[in-house]
Amino acid sequence: MASLTWLRPWLSSHPGITRHESRIWLAVESLEGRDVPSTLSITDVTAREGPTSTGILDPAGAASVGIKGIRELTFRSNGDLFVTGWISQSVARFDWVSQTYQPFVTHGGGGMIDVQGISIGPDGNVYVSSPTQNIIFRFDGSTGVPLPAAGRPGAIFVADDPNTTSIDESGGLADARGITFGADGNLYVCSRNTNQILRFQGPAGSTPGAFLGVFASITNSSQPHDLSFGPDGNLYVSCINGGVSVYGQINRYDGLNGAPIGTGVFVAPGSGGLTPARQFVFDPLGTNLYVNISEANGITQLMRYQGPNSQNPGAFVEAYITAGQAGIDTGVGVALDSAGNFYMEDKNSGMVKRFAPTSQAQFTVTLDAASTSQASVNYATANGTALADTDYTPTSGALTFAPGETSKTVYVPITTVMTGGPTKTFTLNLSAVSGATIADGQGVGSILNRRTKFFVVDGTSGSPRTYEYGSGGTSEEITTGRSTYTAPRGVATTAAGTTVWVVDASKTVYVYNNGGTILGSWAAGGLPTNAQLEGLATNGTDVWLVDAGGDKVYRYANAAGRLSGSQAAASSFKLTGADANAKGIVTDGTSLWTV
Repeated sequence: MASLTWLRPWLSSHPGITRHESRIWLAVESLEGRDVPSTLSITDVTAREGPTSTGILDPAGAASVGIKGIRELTFRSNGDLFVTGWISQSVARFDWVSQTYQPFVTHGGGGMIDVQGISIGPDGNVYVSSPTQNIIFRFDGSTGVPLPAAGRPGAIFVADDPNTTSIDESGGLADARGITFGADGNLYVCSRNTNQILRFQGPAGSTPGAFLGVFASITNSSQPHDLSFGPDGNLYVSCINGGVSVYGQINRYDGLNGAPIGTGVFVAPGSGGLTPARQFVFDPLGTNLYVNISEANGITQLMRYQGPNSQNPGAFVEAYITAGQAGIDTGVGVALDSAGNFYMEDKNSGMVKRFAPTSQAQFTVTLDAASTSQASVNYATANGTALADTDYTPTSGALTFAPGETSKTVYVPITTVMTGGPTKTFTLNLSAVSGATIADGQGVGSILNRRTKFFVVDGTSGSPRTYEYGSGGTSEEITTGRSTYTAPRGVATTAAGTTVWVVDASKTVYVYNNGGTILGSWAAGGLPTNAQLEGLATNGTDVWLVDAGGDKVYRYANAAGRLSGSQAAASSFKLTGADANAKGIVTDGTSLWTV
């Protein structure tokens, strides 16, 4: 409520209005004490185009609380992030206040020997799987205290022969991996060694943890690793397919009866380079599927495929997080938070790293005055010249203002990457308000053209990098050294910025796309043996190399389109005597400048 107590002394200090004083006093008397709704407004914002960047969530890593051999991650609806440790036989929970991991289930808690999958049950408790024990454990979601099913010890919810009798209550569960709960409240488990998905009665059933039967049999692949019900209600299963150097795949089964949908294959074996498929997640709208893959050789990537609610379900889109990004060596788990950020773990270092879009539109929704009661409002993005899933991530939800709160923030990830062209716009709209009124219910998000204006290459021995800067000198991206070059001496691109050329001290020119993917290379011929290449320039057709040893510039005609082989210089010219030991060269297509 906006207070009116200020009005009486103000009126008293303005005798010129005493003629209508009685009417004003009546207005004050009638309004004081009433809960006058505050008004809501939303800001306009600007953001720049992508791409993906990385950030470490917790510098100390889960190893700081004894987590070793991280396997899987999961979020609870309130934002809690849980991490399982295979070797440490424990579970940790991330504390957002202290920004550190805290012990949740300590070593061997509840009788665990090892830990793989993790899921939050419909009762809010935490369930984990043990592959060697073939047991599903349950712990109190707030305290981590063991919560066994009736008649079972420790934290055992599902067990193979829990009472050392001849009765198998686990349905033949062998090498328990991923676990999840369905809309029916029941528990679904990957039985890796039997190539089955088994179903057990959920916590609300009459006999919690009881075996209900085989839900699905894997017949077109092997070694199911993780599973999740998708936004379409069907069950998706990742398969390793027999080893660490073979192709993985994603299967899909009817969410009601477990029957394969079509051939049962959603993402084909090896699609886009899909190797053993581990944990995976869908985005909230089901337009994208993200799969974590890892191999024994240390290659870990997050692959993006079109989700069930897209135009071409299961089709490969891109390697969303590429091999070696943020230093991840061997990862298995992945989780997605409500803001669209990805969390991936490195099981060897015991760290969890967060991957977020470089650019996010940050809308601020405010109340003009604090309310004495709760207020709420819905929000949702809408297309303008910027399109959902192409330029930005469609975002919707609800904001709740507790009494006294006046500001909330909505983040919309920007997904378009260096497309160039004019500024694009979309809107974030407010609706269905309660406890307030809307004064300004539409915020405009403007996506500015993000195009690198210049590059700097660092040829430091052992750690070469390429730095990219915007027109204002802001750092936009750092590309770590490639195995293809060891001593880069110059970098150049065209005005379009779609291709990048790097010349190495070895007299080789490497060609990349603007995402850092190697396109090819060629050897620069016609140079003296003592040539010391220190720079490269191109107009998109020809390539010029500057030689600091001989103080000369060499032109390679039509070499901008070359991706292999070798080429001799078509011409050269000597630099002036005052321009000795040149260290760089650039062109606008008409003139050349050296430094």
